[in-house]
Amino acid sequence: HELESAGFKTFLEPMLSIHCVDFQYADFTHYDAFIATSANAVRCFSAGGNVDAGLRDITVYCVGKHTADSVREAGFSNAVSVDGTGEDLANFISDLNEVKAQTFLHICGKHVAFPIVETLKARGIKASSLVVYETLKADTFTHSFLEKLEKGYVEVVTFFSKRTAEAFVDCVRQSESESIFSSIKVLSISPSVLECVRVLPWGASYVSETPDRQGMLKLLKTYTSG
Repeated sequence: HELESAGFKTFLEPMLSIHCVDFQYADFTHYDAFIATSANAVRCFSAGGNVDAGLRDITVYCVGKHTADSVREAGFSNAVSVDGTGEDLANFISDLNEVKAQTFLHICGKHVAFPIVETLKARGIKASSLVVYETLKADTFTHSFLEKLEKGYVEVVTFFSKRTAEAFVDCVRQSESESIFSSIKVLSISPSVLECVRVLPWGASYVSETPDRQGMLKLLKTYTSG
């Protein structure tokens, strides 16, 4: 919706599917704060049980405004948003007052982009994780996407995560369509994501100045005509 409102013609080709997993929705009162690095994690956590009155006031530290919005929508009243990556959030938490007297719970997926719990624990901060979803990679491209590729309708491909990028490359190799990408630009949210797709013969490649949605939108406006 953001891209369409900015004048871009867009379509989605999902490379990952989100599956909520069963977890023990128990007594979380011994945690002083939650950590959320993904809106998907928040949705699956709230789907696993109601956010009761005892949890609504707990502070939830989030990566980005999008995740913070999902936290509020789930019923939490105190979401703290930190721009950047999981590493930026870990640094922010590490600088909190009396942080070593607190206990944190990272609500997350099976695969995490940055080991925030391990990072905090290495700094002497009590933290643990609760896996509430997993992502499964797509095996092949849809017929619709392959048709758009073959007809030259695709001018730009955007990537927001390493797992999405890895799945995309696997699908390209499966479809034997590598040569098509020589006329397509690739826009990546970070250098590490770009590394995952650099094996394809892109016409041009660019990386967002900031690893967030706003940075990617700025990148699109800079390198496309809309």
